[in-house]
Amino acid sequence: MAIRPIVYEKRVWTRDSSAVFFQVMKPFGRLSNMSNECNLELAGVAVGSSEALYQMLKYPHVPEAQRAILQQASPMSAKMQAKRWKQDQRKDWMDLRVDVMAWVLRVKLAQNAVIFGKALRETARGGVRLDIVEQSRGDDFWGAKLVVEDGRYVLRGANVLGQLLSGLRDELLECGSESMKVVPDPRFPEPVLLGCTLGEVRGRWNA
Repeated sequence: MAIRPIVYEKRVWTRDSSAVFFQVMKPFGRLSNMSNECNLELAGVAVGSSEALYQMLKYPHVPEAQRAILQQASPMSAKMQAKRWKQDQRKDWMDLRVDVMAWVLRVKLAQNAVIFGKALRETARGGVRLDIVEQSRGDDFWGAKLVVEDGRYVLRGANVLGQLLSGLRDELLECGSESMKVVPDPRFPEPVLLGCTLGEVRGRWNA
């Protein structure tokens, strides 16, 4: 299966051809990394959300930072806690962040095949695969901002998270969830979580 290439240029996304998520309790909200309904377990460590895992991987050799992020009660507080350690962030993070996010999303699906898989499938209606778009107030790299152009509201941004989710959804629809229960070793360097190097991740078969 051909993998969707990520396009980093900002563009316009329209609501009528998109599955837009903005708040976790609104339509398509389970697609958000801010949803705490999909917890994870890696190397014996229970992680509350995909957002927390993503933030922890910024600090592979700073276990104190990883523990502080892990202890947060919500995905948003995990994100805020990570910012407090920014001076210790790995130097190559900006080059690796998309690869890390892609891997984290695959882990989220493997370990939450029912709930997250359903959320992804719901973005395909009547055989039409909608573009998945994260509406954001301020981030037009991972998401897209609501703006007015030519007298109508549209979403403008690179929407990299939405593109990753759309590609994951396509793979799920074409290959099935069973084929995605095993996530290969991370391709990015130093995938370390609390002193353990992360390798292949297996899904939880009852999740």
